[in-house]
Amino acid sequence: MNDRAHKALGKPEMVELSYSKDGNTIRIRPIGEDGLNVEKAKVFAKGFFGHFRIGDEGRFVAVYDEIDNALYVSLDPPNRQ
Repeated sequence: MNDRAHKALGKPEMVELSYSKDGNTIRIRPIGEDGLNVEKAKVFAKGFFGHFRIGDEGRFVAVYDEIDNALYVSLDPPNRQ
């Protein structure tokens, strides 16, 4: 995450990641405990990416959903910056 995305989520210390294979989308939302650690807007999620075999690296556009208080990141190529 970049600082802007981290700030949109309220600068959480932990987040929950979920992956939709059908939509090829990752959801990032703040969680109080039992989540993935966030330090300086960096999410430590190597195991998550390995589990779902997500190998894409780079910059992707995230869309903030205010109702869900979550970021949605499409991994499809047109969404790359």
